[in-house]
Amino acid sequence: CSAQAAVEDSERIFTELIRSIERKCSEVKELIRAQEKAEVSRAKGLLKQLDQEMAELRRREAELEQLSHTEDNIKFLQSSAEAAVKNSERIFTELIRSIERRRSEVKDLIRTQEKAEVSRAEGLLKQLDQEMAELRRRDTELEQLSNTEDNIQFLQVISMALCPQHQCSAQAAVEDSERIFTELIHSVDRRRSEVKELIRSQEKAEVSRAEGLLKQLDQEMAELRRRDTELEKLSNTEGNIQFLQ
Repeated sequence: CSAQAAVEDSERIFTELIRSIERKCSEVKELIRAQEKAEVSRAKGLLKQLDQEMAELRRREAELEQLSHTEDNIKFLQSSAEAAVKNSERIFTELIRSIERRRSEVKDLIRTQEKAEVSRAEGLLKQLDQEMAELRRRDTELEQLSNTEDNIQFLQVISMALCPQHQCSAQAAVEDSERIFTELIHSVDRRRSEVKELIRSQEKAEVSRAEGLLKQLDQEMAELRRRDTELEKLSNTEGNIQFLQ
């Protein structure tokens, strides 16, 4: 009969919705783990490259320092000072351009990541909204069923289906079904709110990490430009011999 079918259909929907919500929760967790691993890997790669470039800068600076303290200053100036300064300027310029490219890549990566996160979040929220709409539709159907004109037959059937071994009223069984629907709707609402908060927290963490990395890159760029300016002044000074002495 229709009431028995409605009860069985409601139970099936409960089971499917619960499994669907569990899958969505698992997908969100896996997405967050994968994102964290990818960000850590990219950050390590960028920092490794920056460390290599900084090591090269320090090596060149040490070479210049040693050359500036050589005993044969006059010979050094005549034979290699100009070439060394020009070579250092070239290296500084190349490194500055390299770091500027890295900085641009980081910005592009952040923008791409933000777009991907927004797209995933919108997809998850859309699915949750659809499930909420389905739950509310089923809840309305159940309420309409409980108010049907053929209350006696409906109540008898649903009573047998829900309470076969207990002498509980059919009306109580209907009210219990409505209560379960309401609780499930509230549960999905809470899950939806939790997903939103999780996405906001993730976005804040990513923005904070990105801002820290960009700040570090800006500081290194400023230091490189300062060194480049010093070398340019050194190459144009009229008193190179006095400077090295």
